[in-house]
Amino acid sequence: MGLFNGLKKLSQGNFGLISRNWGYIYCRLLQFHKNEFVDAKSILIGASVINANPYLLKNKFDLVDLHVALRYAEKGVCGILPSQMKVGSNIHPIPHAHPAGFNSDGSASFELMINYCVQYVGLLLSIHTPRMDPRDVLNTTIIAKPKISESLNMLFRELERRKGNNYIANTLVQSVMNPMGDNKISSFMSELLKK
Repeated sequence: MGLFNGLKKLSQGNFGLISRNWGYIYCRLLQFHKNEFVDAKSILIGASVINANPYLLKNKFDLVDLHVALRYAEKGVCGILPSQMKVGSNIHPIPHAHPAGFNSDGSASFELMINYCVQYVGLLLSIHTPRMDPRDVLNTTIIAKPKISESLNMLFRELERRKGNNYIANTLVQSVMNPMGDNKISSFMSELLKK
């Protein structure tokens, strides 16, 4: 069973890996740090800040992109984010899902997590393939939606089954939530956390 699950994770490729890592960090924040955030939206964005901190440190994108990504996710569309815009481009968001929101307990609905992950994966794809046409980025991430969904589904089943413990992700979450010294990631997170 373990070998089969390992091979299944590999078959999801980079899209599955990115969404799985992001999903795990989101779950840890929701489980252990929920009350430290301003609101439920900040937890989703905070997971992205932690997961993509090397890109933030290199100014590849900023919090505005993540807020716009969440607005698109709530509307059920996939769109170009501010840092992805090319001069003179006029690309409209592409509908790919129903509008989605938050559950009564403040956690993101599964559909919202998938929609947000589609946007987030698209942002990272555009960073790694800067010559790729933004329309192709949108289409590629929408096509990858089933892999993203499958990866998140597998993660949640795994966490439910064994109360998952990923040492690296836990350490990363703790280092950002309890920073030693002043850094750029801490300043991003301070905008998302309660004062």
